[in-house]
Amino acid sequence: MRLSIISFTQNGYGLAGRLEEQLQGDCEEICVFTKFSGADPQEPAGEDVKKSKNVEVVTEPIARWAEEQMQSKNVLIFIGACGIAVRAIASSVKDKLTDSPVLVLDEKGRFVIPLLSGHVGGANALALRIAERIGAIPVITTATDINEKFAVDVFAQKNRFAIMNRDGIAKISAKVLAGETVTISIDKKIFPEQIRNKKMEILFRQFPTYVQSVKYPPDGPVDILLSSENFGENPESEINTKALLYLKPKAYVIGVGCRRNTPWEKIEAAIAASLADAGIARQEVRQIASIDVKKDEAGILEWSRRNRVEYVTFPAEALMAVPGVFTASAFVKKQVGVDNVCERAAVLACDENARLIRRKQAYDGVTIAIARRMQADM
Repeated sequence: MRLSIISFTQNGYGLAGRLEEQLQGDCEEICVFTKFSGADPQEPAGEDVKKSKNVEVVTEPIARWAEEQMQSKNVLIFIGACGIAVRAIASSVKDKLTDSPVLVLDEKGRFVIPLLSGHVGGANALALRIAERIGAIPVITTATDINEKFAVDVFAQKNRFAIMNRDGIAKISAKVLAGETVTISIDKKIFPEQIRNKKMEILFRQFPTYVQSVKYPPDGPVDILLSSENFGENPESEINTKALLYLKPKAYVIGVGCRRNTPWEKIEAAIAASLADAGIARQEVRQIASIDVKKDEAGILEWSRRNRVEYVTFPAEALMAVPGVFTASAFVKKQVGVDNVCERAAVLACDENARLIRRKQAYDGVTIAIARRMQADM
């Protein structure tokens, strides 16, 4: 998580320093910004104020600053009025499943309010953490949270299920809040047979009494359908006839190899092209994988952070031990000790029955392969 904090007054500037101190260790990077013209790290900020030593004064319009931060998928914390934050982010809000989390604190640090991406982006959880650290009151407005009701998007995120038709989230929440029964049909075959009963038990423990399981496949319309099936070439039209919300296990792992210091934009272009060619939705991607000498590769890390996809790496010895037939390269083996990085890494990150569904493809210095986990593992 990369955090950007912006303030507008001297008190807010001081609170930004407190937040920076309290959240160190929780974030990979914290950047402190201010529109307060008197901000100067070399000058006292006032009594009992903790100042950031690395503040950047923002001179551009706040909406442009917010747009840049949201394009970089940073978490935004505004210290000031909610109205300032709303106007700043208004033109950059696109998608509830991918928008940056946005929070607001008043300059006294009395209240912390998650404005955007409360569930999937984690703004609600971050608000609670900040409140605990600085003694503030968290102002959570998400209806399912304040009514202590089942939130299907939180359920999906926790269990690594992809939400295939996001409009269904609001439909399910509406039924929950209205006190109606919500039905769910689960294809048990998504779990390995030897642990199937245990995994189903874990799922059922997460359901309140008003979420009822029905058989799979369902005889008629169902509220939530959890399956690895594609349901035809146009999932949206098929989904609407079968379920309000369609969930799929995140089954795909992207293996990647690249030259050192490859820009993340090139990695993004390569992955996007490969997913499109394979007919795979980005939300179905579970992990991105490579060799451990690439564990600090900035471009891959940036792609991972922006897309909220876990990045895993493996040593050359483990990659070479992966059984199967792979696209070998003597040059690659000489460089890193393994004859193929992307294919082997993709398969190794999956389960033992993994299937390589897209072999190594080269895209302007980036190699991509895709493997599919055959069964879900929450």
